[in-house]
Amino acid sequence: MSYSFRIITFLLLLTPAVFANSDNRLVSEKGILDLRELEFDQSTVINLDGEWEFYWNKFLYPVDFDSDIQPTPDCYGKVPSYWTSYDPGNCDIESQGYATYRLKILLPRNFREEIMFDVPVFDAAFDLYLDYFYAGGNGTPGTSKQDSEAGYSPFKVSYTPVNDTLQITVLVSNYQHRRGGFWKSMRIGHPEKLTRFENRYELISIISMGVLLSFSLFFFFFFIFFRADKTPLFLSLALAGIFFRLMCTNTYTVLLLTDISWEWMIRFEYLGSFFALLFGMWYLYSLYPSKILYQLTRLNTLFSTILLLAILFLKVEVFSYSMFYFQPAIVAFLLYYFYASGRNSIRGHKADIIYFSGLVILLAALVNDILLANSETALFKEYTNHFAIQIFVFLQSIMLIRKWILAYKENERLQEALDFKNRVFSIIAHDLRSPVASLIQITEFLKADSLEKDNTEFRIAAHELAKSAGELIDNLLYWGRSQSNQIRYNPDSCDISDIVSNVFNVFNEMARQKSIKLKYIPDGKKYAFCDKELITIVIRNLVSNALKFTHKSGMISVTTSPHPDMKNMTLISVKDTGIGIPKNKIKNLFDSDKLESMMGTANEKGTGLGLRLCQDLVHLNKGTIIVKSELKTGTTFSISLPGILNIS
Repeated sequence: MSYSFRIITFLLLLTPAVFANSDNRLVSEKGILDLRELEFDQSTVINLDGEWEFYWNKFLYPVDFDSDIQPTPDCYGKVPSYWTSYDPGNCDIESQGYATYRLKILLPRNFREEIMFDVPVFDAAFDLYLDYFYAGGNGTPGTSKQDSEAGYSPFKVSYTPVNDTLQITVLVSNYQHRRGGFWKSMRIGHPEKLTRFENRYELISIISMGVLLSFSLFFFFFFIFFRADKTPLFLSLALAGIFFRLMCTNTYTVLLLTDISWEWMIRFEYLGSFFALLFGMWYLYSLYPSKILYQLTRLNTLFSTILLLAILFLKVEVFSYSMFYFQPAIVAFLLYYFYASGRNSIRGHKADIIYFSGLVILLAALVNDILLANSETALFKEYTNHFAIQIFVFLQSIMLIRKWILAYKENERLQEALDFKNRVFSIIAHDLRSPVASLIQITEFLKADSLEKDNTEFRIAAHELAKSAGELIDNLLYWGRSQSNQIRYNPDSCDISDIVSNVFNVFNEMARQKSIKLKYIPDGKKYAFCDKELITIVIRNLVSNALKFTHKSGMISVTTSPHPDMKNMTLISVKDTGIGIPKNKIKNLFDSDKLESMMGTANEKGTGLGLRLCQDLVHLNKGTIIVKSELKTGTTFSISLPGILNIS
């Protein structure tokens, strides 16, 4: 788990702490925020949180507080929060209605510098006054549903105080949403600092949404071309839902593109939320399938579809209650995801560690945003889903691409296995069948005893055919084992001269028939650290090939010597005076995709399998094999093996 912990820690450090400069130690009490001891400078940004005066079902304007008899607040409401969380004791606060918020800020003596206000949205309409001046608002606040109109559009406004006490008055009404009030922090600060602060946040938000849209389109088009796996489609649609939700929340980027009505902006927010939930759960199921998760995902699909229809056709004040299903549902599903990926991470699955790490960040941001949406104390004062989702999606994309690469490699391995099988059957069908069929025919002649002359030639031919078939079978068996890594490797100190002597004894008769001279040349070093049986097969194949491609009266020599370039390595060279190998065929001798073969000088057949086997066996013995050849001059195969001083 230490590996997982390091990843999680690193990703948490990547999460933008864009609100770290806010001074959250200053809070208002009993409707007063005391800033008299504060040094206002270019780095000042303050959240106007704490207790505000709250007047239920009253619209009070700044002049209403000028009389000798001051209005008495129904309570001091916590800001930011929905007003349904207040308990005044002298009135019943309902989700829909209207109210007045008021805060007095005590400024440093003779402070007359410009202050910028970052004004969030209120549910669902408001007017803002700074001292006696109207500073802006959203929608049209009213005392009834008929004379009010909802609106969302955060803004910034600058103001220069006229005295040492600054009065903020906010008239809020809500008849269009399920809850009303002051649910996000208002901030004040130096204009330059706050502008840069907000612009940076908006830029990051826009970039985040661009990343979401790009990944959504990428995975969608990937699914169009490769429809066998629906996982990219689920992720694409989930990201599209998140994109539309983020467009219609927080910075309300959708307003930069169109003059959309408040009601449709809320519809798109909720449609995006349930789209993300619906397809996000199918994406989760595709990663961690189980029977119970399948049933729950189907059930969620039914509920989400019903709620999507409700969002399309019902009023905001009705379908906004769907959040009572959305919030616990998404938390429950993500907690299952957290459990599944965490369990596999503990078991050492590296892919799940990445999933788990991204999910930790996403869950932290989700909890933060749900607390913020419900006006509870949260880690950050702004929504963090923009940033957490960007990290999460990036990690998901990496893992999906990794999955595709592994699947591609697996297909390549399956294709290699199929090619291997086809090559084996081809060799059996053509090269092994031929000598066996000829051998059967000869034995039929011998059995019939119908030959008048001495049958020595037939016996010799039968012997050569049987030996050729045996060599081919041996090569097939060893090559097949090498392809599946089943060859046993038992290295020891080996005398190469003994191996060469035994190989020459096998081929003496064949060499005699073609008048080819076999010669062994020890040149100062004849020992190597290798598997004797495997290197015997290598040298036997090389000598056998040399005999096939060398004309009568030619010569084949095997030389052992110290390697001229590599210390403590033994060099074994098998050289013939044969027909040579064309340059265009040399590069394919050891190619894994194509077996090259040529007819011998006496029309001997080859498969190209022996050289491939030689390469595999030499590599298994920690050595190398190279070939040099000239047409009509001959060919030399050079094998480098560890010397006996390289036993370690």
